Amino acid sequence: MLAGPYYLGKIIDAFVAKDDATIDAIGREAGIIVLFGILCLVINNYIKARATEILGFTLRDMFFSSIIKKSVSFFDQRKTGEILSRLSGDSEIVLHGLTNGISIMLMSVFLLCGIAFVIFSQSSEMATATLLMMLPICILAPISSRLFQFTSKKTTTVRSEMSSVATEAFGNIRTIKAFASEKEAMEAFKDKNDASFLIGYTGVIYRAWMDGFWQWFMTGAQIGMIWYAAKMFAEDDNEVTTGQIIEYFSYNFIIIGQVMGFTETLNAIFAIKGAFYEMSKLILEEHEQEGFHDEKHMTDEIRTCSTGNVELKAVNFKYPSMPNVPVLKDI
Repeated sequence: MLAGPYYLGKIIDAFVAKDDATIDAIGREAGIIVLFGILCLVINNYIKARATEILGFTLRDMFFSSIIKKSVSFFDQRKTGEILSRLSGDSEIVLHGLTNGISIMLMSVFLLCGIAFVIFSQSSEMATATLLMMLPICILAPISSRLFQFTSKKTTTVRSEMSSVATEAFGNIRTIKAFASEKEAMEAFKDKNDASFLIGYTGVIYRAWMDGFWQWFMTGAQIGMIWYAAKMFAEDDNEVTTGQIIEYFSYNFIIIGQVMGFTETLNAIFAIKGAFYEMSKLILEEHEQEGFHDEKHMTDEIRTCSTGNVELKAVNFKYPSMPNVPVLKDI
């Protein structure tokens, strides 16, 4: 991608000058670079895919192993849907951000630095003009990313809670039907659904305004680049060639595309924070089992006791998933 506009400009200049030898030499160099680029792309995709699978396996295994070892009281306080949402949804967000997001970001940074070096080496005036026209877009990019991060984190949390409510309701459907608790389940789901709609609607408004500003600055940058390049080419004392103008246009369009993609990449990377925080909060949460839950915590008196009578008085019981519905009372 970096070499394409450069060789395109050189070939156009050679074509205008009708220099067949230069055209053949540039074609050979460009062919070698293209083959080398394809080889590097294959190696990069292989390493990235392998790293994604290894990281995904390790993350899911660590999360599941940590959760399954926790006490029963942990599962009484945490809904199954929430745990499953962290295992499936949040783990994918973390993997996507750590592998694709960071890889694309690094590639964009190196590509932009390479383009800046090429443009500066040819004309410092062109490079300065490009920098000034792209400056508003570079300022808007982190602002847009932070707004997206805020709304995305809120939306992910609320929808995870909504999914947990639905999962618990469908998982305990027999209990809900037995105690005629459909209304309570519908109200709980409606509360989460309303919150999800409100946050999503707010995010749509933010995104609409940001897209409008993006289009405004992007269109202005493109028009400014075309105007500046045409003015330089029209000057009699300017030594800018047709190939350099086309090369300049091509590089600037690549810059615009990379900046637009860079914003989406930042959004994916920022989303890692919220997803990883929710997963690590479950992993690090400590719950001690009350009572004697295994052989190591049993005293000799209890271990050797084989007979006896147990009397239960004033027994009260409620399902953990439905704490407002008493099942046993003063039995």
